[in-house]
Amino acid sequence: MIRNYHQLSLKSNHEPLAFISNVTNEWQWNKRYYFIRIEDHSTKAGFKTTMQNVEKAWKSAVKDEPFNYFFLDQYFDRQYKSDTTFNLLFTLFSTVAIIIACLGLFGLVAYTTLQRTKEIGVRKVLGASIQDILFLLSKNFIQLMLIAAMLSVPLITWGLTQWVEAVRL
Repeated sequence: MIRNYHQLSLKSNHEPLAFISNVTNEWQWNKRYYFIRIEDHSTKAGFKTTMQNVEKAWKSAVKDEPFNYFFLDQYFDRQYKSDTTFNLLFTLFSTVAIIIACLGLFGLVAYTTLQRTKEIGVRKVLGASIQDILFLLSKNFIQLMLIAAMLSVPLITWGLTQWVEAVRL
């Protein structure tokens, strides 16, 4: 017994499949594809020779069918090409969004620091350490980021759960 497996892309459902062997004529059980594994394909000449030998064997065994071949790795790569492109675009736009957000945060910190220059100078003169001044400046931003994280993490978790369930169906 063979467990269910994806014959095509992982996006497609498990489809019914029957393996039937025709003992009367061994060439009739699968007229569509025959799979061979080529061990030594490190050189172009070796690969070409191997393919010529396979073609000769094909033509001697099956005279009415043309010899056509393709590579499974390229076939599977084509199936997932759109996913790879989406992943690249998603990564690119996410990186740009993060950079823009960081630039905005940097601008906000720079503006706040300029507004509080006198306060920072007075605190430094009165003996405040660099850690105290950094804490003073970053306290409000850290609070805002924690509130944003508390609001966004459950929402993102719910959204990803819904997405995974939709893909699983």
